[in-house]
Amino acid sequence: MSREQEKINRDLKKYGWNYKTFFNRPHWTRRRFFEILGAGVGGAFLAERYAKAADVTNSGAATRNTAQNVIFILLAGAPSHTDTFDLKMVPGVTPTSFAPQTVNGILWPTGLLPKLGQSLSDFAIVRSMRSHALVHSLAQTWAQIGRNPAAALGNIAPNIGSVVAIEKDKLRTPGQVFPAFLALNSGGGAGAGYLPAVYAPFKVTPSTAGIANTTNPDGQATFNNRWKLLHSLDDNLRVDSPNGTPMDDYNDFYTSANAMMYNPVVNQAFGYTAADSARFGSTALGNACLVASQVLKANQGTRFIQITSNDGWDMHQNIYAAGTLPAKGKILDDAVSQLLNDLKANGLLSSTLVVMVGEFGRTVGPITGAGGRDHWPQQFAFFAGGGVKGGTVIGATNSTGSDVADYGWSQNRYVYAEDIEATVYSAMGIDWTSVRHDDPLGRGFEYVPQTGPFPFAPVHELWGLGGLDSGRQERGDVYLDESDSSRRTAIAARLLCMSSLAAILYNRGDLSKGAPREIQDCDSCSHRRPVDGLGPDASVSCRNRSHPGPKRLWSSREVSRSLARWQSDFSTARPQCQGSVRHRHRPALAHAEE
Repeated sequence: MSREQEKINRDLKKYGWNYKTFFNRPHWTRRRFFEILGAGVGGAFLAERYAKAADVTNSGAATRNTAQNVIFILLAGAPSHTDTFDLKMVPGVTPTSFAPQTVNGILWPTGLLPKLGQSLSDFAIVRSMRSHALVHSLAQTWAQIGRNPAAALGNIAPNIGSVVAIEKDKLRTPGQVFPAFLALNSGGGAGAGYLPAVYAPFKVTPSTAGIANTTNPDGQATFNNRWKLLHSLDDNLRVDSPNGTPMDDYNDFYTSANAMMYNPVVNQAFGYTAADSARFGSTALGNACLVASQVLKANQGTRFIQITSNDGWDMHQNIYAAGTLPAKGKILDDAVSQLLNDLKANGLLSSTLVVMVGEFGRTVGPITGAGGRDHWPQQFAFFAGGGVKGGTVIGATNSTGSDVADYGWSQNRYVYAEDIEATVYSAMGIDWTSVRHDDPLGRGFEYVPQTGPFPFAPVHELWGLGGLDSGRQERGDVYLDESDSSRRTAIAARLLCMSSLAAILYNRGDLSKGAPREIQDCDSCSHRRPVDGLGPDASVSCRNRSHPGPKRLWSSREVSRSLARWQSDFSTARPQCQGSVRHRHRPALAHAEE
């Protein structure tokens, strides 16, 4: 376990996951309370205006901004990670029918998920993810809102999709009539929280007939007359309502519903044939993936689609029986593989981020006495599209899959649900450090909680670029790929070069996490090396504002004072490749690992 994760675990044990308490929120003093009370109606008006302020502040973090849409698939019940996306073959336990094969360097259950095995180059897997809780309802909500549902803001926190909807609302055009946030097979899913109801999920159960009640049995003319009558009777109560937000929300519901009445685009997007359903496996999950693809193709303003797989992933008994994991695996394999194929065929995969997670994982090694697997915190996350580098695996678990052996990303700790949330926002060009100052408690609603014992961050390694923003590199800066740091790979090329010193000391912990870095490929392998470019008096500093660590300047003379105590370590390090890194001052050294 890394030093960073050990510290986090100590902080969590001491402070828990509640972040700041409710009583630490911004508040008025007693004196201020009586001043407003004495002001009567005027004071009440000002207090209401203060509560509704919608100012948004952020730290200006650099986002990926590679996706226009998101499909978020929640595997309710929590699938076994070591039987699926982090396969661990247990002798005498794992069925031989899983037919494990190494595909593109990834051990894969080709007998369980054959179609996804053929699409490995299209998606990435995060294997260093960890759940906060092992209770279904709590962990499922946590995955949808990106924070502890039992914490101070848990009851009013919006779904990730509602945040995407409100952030992307300005991009809607007058002709787009679909809700920004669509939830399929997600009747019990998290809603809009305290945000306006127009950003709530539009919950639909897919059907060949599409959406019900989009026509009136008495005809369109009769419907239009009744619509006009409705407005003549109660517009004064629903439009700019004196009764406040609830009535305004009702008016928004009426208006949005009317836009979808007698609209042929609605039937085309939400309806489907039996033949189309068969391509996706003729299942509830498959039909939801089909509708999601059609809705995005219609381009009617939907930005976030949540799909819930209620297919029975909670396998405490007989996990390997024909009707259990093998059957559920086929449902998942048929639906998600075809979703990726359809998105590619429609030219939408590059602009659509597909995320798939459960609420936690399942116990590893031998199965239980009931023939199943119980709840376990280690889990996986699936990413595809939206610029994600396919065929990538972030992190690695130990031989049994019980814990992480290699975190595989810049933060050198577990990936949590909050990090997945930050990753979604970053992909959509949304600053995950944003804070809305319109919450009813008046304490500020953080898109991703940043007031806990450590900062959460996007897993930018999914894009193959580590945690840095390549657009911020300038001539003379020296960068080291953060993914190399997480794998604890030391770079021993040209020890007396300033760039090499900065890279080495960064890996050894002498430099702050914010130290600037630049990398190039080794001539003969995939390892990374620093580049030349700094003289003896040059300094380096972090220009990536998203880095949580301190931003410190280090001159080459300052760094060189720390060289002596490390040079002997690197001179005896074992080589990792045959390629060398050429340098104009000294012979090159092979890559080495601590």
